Amino acid sequence: MRLFAAVLLTEEQRTAILAYQRALKKSVPPGERVNWSREENLHLTLAFIGEYPEAGPVIRALGRVEGEAYSLTLDRGGHFGDIRWVGVRDGGGTVRLAGEVRRALREAGIPFDPKPVKPHITVARKYRGGEPASMPEPVCGEIGAFVLMRSDRIDGRLTYTKIWEKKLDRHARDQKE
Repeated sequence: MRLFAAVLLTEEQRTAILAYQRALKKSVPPGERVNWSREENLHLTLAFIGEYPEAGPVIRALGRVEGEAYSLTLDRGGHFGDIRWVGVRDGGGTVRLAGEVRRALREAGIPFDPKPVKPHITVARKYRGGEPASMPEPVCGEIGAFVLMRSDRIDGRLTYTKIWEKKLDRHARDQKE
C-alpha cells in the first residue's frame, strides 16, 4: 500500500484553495489538459512513505510523535515548474511536526522520501497557463492533528483515504499565548 503522513486543512482553507483553482482555470489555454487536485485530496505532506506492506508498524511509529497544535495561514500562490501550489505561513510548525514524524519513522526503520520539507498544498499539475492568480486574502486555521493517508488509484482517479489520526497537544500552545 502507498502511504504518507499529512496535515489536513480546515473547511475555510479548502474553500479558499478551490477559489484559487477557479481563478487559475480562467488562464488555461483552450484544450490544455491540467491535473487539478480534488478538494478531498488537499493536504500538506509531512512524510511520503510510498509503498509499504502494512500500516500497523507505521501507525505504531507515528503514535510516538509528540507535537503541538499550531496556526497555519494560506498566504500565497506559487509554482515548481508546471506544478501550482498554495504556500503557507505557520511559524515553522509544519517543518517541526514533519521533523518529529520523520524522526519516529527513522527510529522504527520505516523508509520515507528524505527530500526537505517545503510546506505547500499542490493545486494543479501539468499547468501551463498564465501567471497564477493570487490568493484573495490570507486564510488562517488551526492544525490540531496529523494523519496517515493511503493513496490508491480508483477508476483512474487518485484517491486519498485517512486510515489513522493523532491529535496534537493544544495545552502547550494555549500556555504560550
